[in-house]
Amino acid sequence: MRPTSIRRFELVYALNIVVAVAALLWAFARLQAFMPAMPADTPAGLSRIIPVVVAVMAVVAILIKVLLWHFIARRGSDVARWIFVVLFVLAALSVARAAFFYGNEVLSAGTIPIVSLTISAIDFMLRTICLVLLFQADATAWIKGQRRPANLHDTFS
Repeated sequence: MRPTSIRRFELVYALNIVVAVAALLWAFARLQAFMPAMPADTPAGLSRIIPVVVAVMAVVAILIKVLLWHFIARRGSDVARWIFVVLFVLAALSVARAAFFYGNEVLSAGTIPIVSLTISAIDFMLRTICLVLLFQADATAWIKGQRRPANLHDTFS
């Protein structure tokens, strides 16, 4: 049986995947709204290919999330857990870079809508919770294959 931390990770990560899908759909809708505003000298083929490239990248991103979920929560893969950690660190660096370089100028100029910031904050918070759950003692033992033996005292009493 999977430990409590892994079951909780699975639930929180499923919620994270739902948030990611919602964010991608929202971003794609904003991209579609932006497309008519492209400069007149933009090649015609480029305006048709951008949505396709964005859609393919979105599908790949969701596929990576689903594969990580499967290999961590169902297979107990330590490699997948560390891939999750690397992706988390890259996301944390991206958040730090955005806050440091863009910070107040972006917020005061209104170039990033509050919806984007809210979705990003929720996404990062859920990933942080997942990371903490993956390194709980019961999750680490389960992933490393150290299954807990049955409590023999309760069995024979």
